[in-house]
Amino acid sequence: LQQLPIRVIDFSNTDDVRAHNDIVGRQMKIIEIGDRIEQCRGNLRKCIPLERSLEELVEAQQKAINKLYGMSDDEVKQIPQISKIYAAN
Repeated sequence: LQQLPIRVIDFSNTDDVRAHNDIVGRQMKIIEIGDRIEQCRGNLRKCIPLERSLEELVEAQQKAINKLYGMSDDEVKQIPQISKIYAAN
């Protein structure tokens, strides 16, 4: 983790707090929609719009996180996926 270009959030800075709270709120929505998708499996009419909403939220979430931490798309691409780190050979 020490190699990642991530700065510490300054919770005395109102802009950082606002951005952090926005990210937390969006993450709650992502979890909620993910749960709803799991509940509607097999019903494409309900599932497809939820999946589209989830994709949009995840993309917006990544952009917000990048902005908060001052990370470029190239820097984000350098962060290994957890599944790749813990994958069995």
